[in-house]
Amino acid sequence: MMESWQNDKSIMSERRQLIQYKATEKAKNVMRKIWNIFQSCEALAAVVIALIIVAPMTLGIKPYVVISGSMEPVIHTGAMAFVDTKANAKSLKKGDIVTFKLGENKIVTHRIYRENSDGTVRTKGDANKTIDLADISRSQIIGKEKYSIPFLGRLVLTLRSRSGIIAVATIVACNVIISLMIGKEESEEKESEKENE
Repeated sequence: MMESWQNDKSIMSERRQLIQYKATEKAKNVMRKIWNIFQSCEALAAVVIALIIVAPMTLGIKPYVVISGSMEPVIHTGAMAFVDTKANAKSLKKGDIVTFKLGENKIVTHRIYRENSDGTVRTKGDANKTIDLADISRSQIIGKEKYSIPFLGRLVLTLRSRSGIIAVATIVACNVIISLMIGKEESEEKESEKENE
């Protein structure tokens, strides 16, 4: 009778262990699937952002981050404006939104408010009450604004900042570490399965 009871206890213990093992394996599989989905989403986001920013550049369309509200509500602060650098500056007319150099380092995107008889233009930000102070020569014009994407400029500026670079580096490091851990665990499981065979 005692032996039967101990056998039953041993069988129950083995069943518990088997149930725990199956639950652990199921949890591991769920975590692997979640990790794979997370990595796929990261890769997709990187490809989409690259396509949005890099692909137009092959057609001569250059992205610029909008840091002021002078063109609200047409182009929002923090948007990314895409400028056709192949646009013929001589064919631009009143009402066109253009990006131009102002001095050595400043780049401005405003609307052409007036065309002057000497070929220069005067610009104005849509949200500004007054026109810009100086005439712009056609040679200062970088191109014509084609479209803008709200918030994309903020994202780019954030990623370029020190905290953005640290965040991206941390995400990459975590991806590498977790991938190595998962890979090591999978190889150990395969070795264990070979030994059991």
